[in-house]
Amino acid sequence: LGYGIWQFTGTGWVHDTVPTTTADLHTGFEANGGAVVFGSSTEGWLYKGGHYTKLGTGSTGQTSSGVSFALGADTTHVWAVSGSASDVEVRYYDGTGWTTQTLPLDYASNGVSPSGGVAVSDTSAFIIAYGAGTGYVFHWDGASWSTEHSVTGSYNAIWARNGNEIYFARNDGTVELRDNTGAYHDYLTSGASQVPAVAMYSDTGGFAFRNSGVMLHWNGTSLDSIGVGVSNPGAAWAANSQNAWVAHYSGSIGYWNGAALTSQSLGGPAAIGVGGKTAKDVWAVVFTG
Repeated sequence: LGYGIWQFTGTGWVHDTVPTTTADLHTGFEANGGAVVFGSSTEGWLYKGGHYTKLGTGSTGQTSSGVSFALGADTTHVWAVSGSASDVEVRYYDGTGWTTQTLPLDYASNGVSPSGGVAVSDTSAFIIAYGAGTGYVFHWDGASWSTEHSVTGSYNAIWARNGNEIYFARNDGTVELRDNTGAYHDYLTSGASQVPAVAMYSDTGGFAFRNSGVMLHWNGTSLDSIGVGVSNPGAAWAANSQNAWVAHYSGSIGYWNGAALTSQSLGGPAAIGVGGKTAKDVWAVVFTG
């Protein structure tokens, strides 16, 4: 067990390490049947079939704090985001090279810091950000970023099941839904102060994870506690009601099999990402610390 890339194949986790030019992995997402990952060198890599292929030449150029998080619709539409005031916040890879993009509000001028994002296509991507007591949603329309929505408080997590269903977890325990018209609605309330990880597997089914480790199931009408796992979840993904995974900053991966929530250590201090295509094709990224 150790840091790097992990793939769940339906029977167990298979491990591989990191590219030779980077010391560790900081963030990543599932794409094109593999995983796009970034390390301390801020180089982007596609991991697929046991091999790493670099995205373009060189790195993203974000040198102060590296890539805080990344999002992408595929391997030729990738955004690398830094939360540092001294770095270029958004770098975009178009399949050939890296260019700079600008958010409507930044940290250096506005005190607004991006914290997460998701892309559903090359013309629709979302970044959540926070500053001065306000949570923001920035939207990419294929040409530029704009402020689409804001709330009092902050957003803890963002998750998309498809382009018509984007979910946002607020720090007051409410999960918002952005529907296919672009309207935002309060979708469910967990009754907890924070729900940092949400994973929906259908229009009326999904899971939410509290900071305390409590796992909640949403059936379309009610939210029920079904298990307790490791505290401080960071990301979640669900294939269906019988198969769901949650990554913990403690370094473990929680697995729900439809009856019980179990936990497995992947050998690093932080499991920072999890995602997949099917219940037998799931990816996790483990950070060295």
